[in-house]
Amino acid sequence: MRTGRESDKFPLRLPDGMRDQIKDEADRNNRSMNAEIVFQLNRAYAPSQTQKADAVA
Repeated sequence: MRTGRESDKFPLRLPDGMRDQIKDEADRNNRSMNAEIVFQLNRAYAPSQTQKADAVA
């Protein structure tokens, strides 16, 4: 996975208040807002254990 300046950029509009939620969570996890968003997206889109087992079967 590419990170840093070579990464894809994607402007994003957030609902009211979501930026503050992301900032608060990033601060709690000692991450930048970008790193927090990427972390949460990876969690949301990571294959579940069930999907992994189905792929092997």
